Order: sequence, then structure tokens, then C-alpha cells
Amino acid sequence: GEAPDPPGPLPATPALCRHWARRGRCDYGDGCRFRHERVPGDDADADDPRVSAMDGRREGAARFGRRHHARNRNKAGDFRRWLVATFGSETLASGAGVLDVAGGKGELAFELRNLSGIPVTVVDPRPMRLERYARRFRSGMYHRNQSPVAAKTRRPLGSTLAAPDHLRMFLHRGVFDPARSEGERRLAALESHALSHATRWSRRGLVDGKSAPGDGDGDGKSAPGDGARDGANLDEAYRIPGEPVRHATMFSGARRRDPDVEADVDADVDADVEYADVDDPDAAAMAPVAMDASATADACERVIRDCSVVVGLHPDQATDAAVDLALAFGKPFAVVPCCTYSRDFPHRRLPPGPGRPKGGGAVTTHAHLVEYLLAKAPPGMTIERDELPFEGKNVVVYSLGAGEGELLCRAVDGLEDGERRVDAIDE
Repeated sequence: GEAPDPPGPLPATPALCRHWARRGRCDYGDGCRFRHERVPGDDADADDPRVSAMDGRREGAARFGRRHHARNRNKAGDFRRWLVATFGSETLASGAGVLDVAGGKGELAFELRNLSGIPVTVVDPRPMRLERYARRFRSGMYHRNQSPVAAKTRRPLGSTLAAPDHLRMFLHRGVFDPARSEGERRLAALESHALSHATRWSRRGLVDGKSAPGDGDGDGKSAPGDGARDGANLDEAYRIPGEPVRHATMFSGARRRDPDVEADVDADVDADVEYADVDDPDAAAMAPVAMDASATADACERVIRDCSVVVGLHPDQATDAAVDLALAFGKPFAVVPCCTYSRDFPHRRLPPGPGRPKGGGAVTTHAHLVEYLLAKAPPGMTIERDELPFEGKNVVVYSLGAGEGELLCRAVDGLEDGERRVDAIDE
């Protein structure tokens, strides 16, 4: 007889799944392309800080050894699922929905609106840039996570997308202070809206809007915040340095107040982002709603009054304002603080604690900031902390609000409520 064919090459063994090795489970389940069982030779991975259990964990990137961007690329999704599990979809969607403070490009708001079907309003001086998240949605990236929690808190892949509402302004106490009259709050909101159009985002953070692409140099182009500009120009402006705008002087006498703010800015319209594919339904849906200063001030008063939960994912200089707003109205909140900005907030002082029975001392570290926020709890409310499963500044400071007992009962059934709502919404 004929000699048998020589054996082919042995199939390559998939690499060990680091998530499974570290936590004993993987959110991708059977769909993961890596191996969920150990074989001889895997023991060498036990000394890899990216694989081994997180013994002796330390705050920030050091807890994972070398920084890996994949570990925090989904922080918005981690926070969104935590919000649904903690507050419940019914609570989050009540009233005017979630108020997302310093929402940046809009990633968390996009996921809340389009994956969980929860109304959300972003308050941030920067234009949102949602096209990237729309492409992720359509490509199925948000639907690859096979964990039960993720599956129950997202809408179907074919759902119609919608942009979150956006208040193009800074949030500070002047726009929500209950001790002020409605007219005073409105004037503060108008001034905040005008200031947001005089600043831009750069590598140095928030800077004065001068010396950016098309800033009135005679070429017919518009200045940042004063006319149409596309994503390319936003990227170019990001690379150009400018004079930092500091929160300490942003809303004080150090910046001259324009007495004609209301008259001047009512004609201004948020047309800062131009979308090329206007015929694409998703691109059109992601375009921000044009809102002038007067409409922004009206919406600000309504959303602050009627929002369900105040949230902030690394809200930076708006951290205090987000927490103070929620406490002023007895609303639930959850913020993930990041940078301390101790020079901008010299009034912050540490509460009494070990080694400082009378308190005092400046808030200069992230741990200080968390401690300071926890101590803001007024009588009748409690503020707690938790950790989110991503790298870096992952401590969430939160409160269930003045009606904690009722909210806790709703949150127990939150996933079931969220599942019914998500399955029912397909706008």
C-alpha cells in the first residue's frame, strides 16, 4: 500500500487570556480568541504583574506594572455599567435624565443614550465629537462583550442613534446656587456660555481661544467657537499652545464681566463642528443641536432642576461644582475624580482624621481629594466610595441622594428594569 501522508504542523496553541488568568473569568466568554485554561509552561506568567492577581495593589498605573492603554480604553463603559447597577435604569431615566458634567467628547453620554437608552445632557465648554463612537456602535464593538451585565444594559445593534443634549458652557456655583434669584442664575449661565466660546482645548488643557486655526487673521476663517470648523481643525488647534484659563479666575472679578453679555451672545449659535457626510443618518444624528445662549440658559435651569443623577467621569476642575450641585438639590451623584488642581482650589481643606484631630491642611493629592469629597456629606445624606475595574484614577465617590431608601429598593431590580427598558427603546 501507499505510505501515509506525513503529519501536518500541529495547530498553534492560543495564548493564555490575561483577563481569565488574573480574575478567573473573561467578559468575552466563549467568543474570546485566547485560551481559558492553563497548560504546561504557563507558570512563567505568574510573575507577570499584568497576569498575576493584584496583590499589593497600588493606586494608579503602578498597580498594573507597565501601563497598558487597553486597560482603561473602556472606562466609560465600566462607569456606565456601574451606574446602571448602582442606581437602576428607571432612576437614571427619570425626569430630565442624567446630567453629565465635563463630559468632554461625549463618550459616556453617547453610551448612556445609545446603549442604555437613558436620556442624558452633557455640560461642557468643548464641542462633542461623537462620530467615532457611532462607528464603534455600527461595527459591533460595543456588542462584543458577552458578560451578562453588559448584555442586559445595551440596545440592539440596529438601533437608531441619537446625540445627547449638550449645554455648551462651564458649570460653576453661580448657575445653580439656590440662594441666587432666577435672573442672577440666568445671567451667570449666559456669561458661562459666552466664555465657553472664547476658550479651546489644547495639550495644556483649557486655554484662551486666541492663536488657533482661523482666528480672524484675514483669511475668512472663523475663530474657535465662533464659526464652523471640522475635526481636522479641532485636532490642529489641540496641538497649538495657548494661555491657560484657570478656574480660580474664570468666574471672579479677575475676568471683566461684560454688562452686555445677554444682548451680544443671544445671536451666537453652536455650529462649531461640521459633518461632511450629512446624508449619512448616523452622521446627521451625531450633529449637535444648534442652541443659542438664551436657549442654553433656559435648558440649564430646567435640566439642573429636573435631572435624575449628576455624574462626572474625570471632571477635573468641575468636580466640586458637580458634587455641590447634587448636594444643593438632594440629588444622587457619582463622580470619578482625577486631577487635584490644588492651586485653583486653595480653599479646600482636609477633614479631621488620624493625626489631624482638628482637620486642616491643603488638598494636594488624589487621596486627599477623595477624602475631601467624602466629607462633604450634609446631615441626612451619606457619601461612599467604590472602585471601577480600570487602570488609573478609578475611585468613584457617590451618594444615593436624599431619598436613599427608595433609590436602593429600585436599584436592587435595576438590571431587570434596565433590560426591559433597553429592549423596548429603539427610536
